[in-house]
Amino acid sequence: MGPGWLRATTEAAPDGTVYAVTTEPDRYVAIRTDGTVDDLGAAAGYSASIALSPAGDEIYVVPGAKGNAWERGAPLLAVNVTTGKERVVAELEPLVKERLGLVLGGSYNVAVDRRSGRIFVGFNAGATSDNPWGEVVLLTVEP
Repeated sequence: MGPGWLRATTEAAPDGTVYAVTTEPDRYVAIRTDGTVDDLGAAAGYSASIALSPAGDEIYVVPGAKGNAWERGAPLLAVNVTTGKERVVAELEPLVKERLGLVLGGSYNVAVDRRSGRIFVGFNAGATSDNPWGEVVLLTVEP
């Protein structure tokens, strides 16, 4: 893995590890308490915010922060911190398109309520895919 640019980090996990996402290249990494950095694999795309699950075994991320999240359905992904394997928690674009008539541009904030496990994702959104900006949408995803 090349050096990349650090784009976002989680809070420290119970063992002190901080998880991060880089850009150029788009990678997930684990920063250990002894200073070592472990590559967890390719990230699904440019991501500007990640959050640690309450159990500390996954990170949540929404790729496409630069305005193209809608192209893949604006997926909320859970990434296993041991294997780097991604799973789709929810595709958020179809829901927002149907309910609000908006296109999800990108997310710059993902947060988790530690007690309930609820995942909060804030998005820039707009009327068209040519201009997915100008509106703000906050989504709550139940675990």
